Amino acid sequence: MRSIDKCKELLEELEELIANSAQLPLSGGKVLVNADQALEIVQELQNNLPQELAAARELLVEKDRILRDAENEKREVLRKAEAKARHIVDSDTLVVQARRKSDEILANANAKAREIFLSAKKYAEDIFAQTDDTLNAFISRVRTSRQNLKNISYSDFVKMPDVGKNN
Repeated sequence: MRSIDKCKELLEELEELIANSAQLPLSGGKVLVNADQALEIVQELQNNLPQELAAARELLVEKDRILRDAENEKREVLRKAEAKARHIVDSDTLVVQARRKSDEILANANAKAREIFLSAKKYAEDIFAQTDDTLNAFISRVRTSRQNLKNISYSDFVKMPDVGKNN
């Protein structure tokens, strides 16, 4: 299972734990949550989050590699185009044709380099946006869960129907 899917599953499990917990009367919606279960889920989330961050870091490296490769390919295409253009220009009988062909080659090379760059940039941006959205949702759920845990007092915990019983 992918780490992001595992994180989503754990957040849903934590959400279900909170949703199915007993509500405290006159507490404004506070619930009693089994702290051991909640902390176990949070620990699993903490174990999976570094995998997501590593994946994001790998995406950064991949984006840089794609942009670097696109730049190198652009330079190589331009170098070849300029070399070919110089060769054509050196020929006296083909000077006009060579200039035209040189301009065309350079325009095509620049268009191709721009297309590669824009494509690589869009791909990286899409991946970063998706990762950003996922991590923001994950962080929001973790903060909500932490706040819910902070709102539980010891006296509320002791009053929980499951406390002291073996399940």
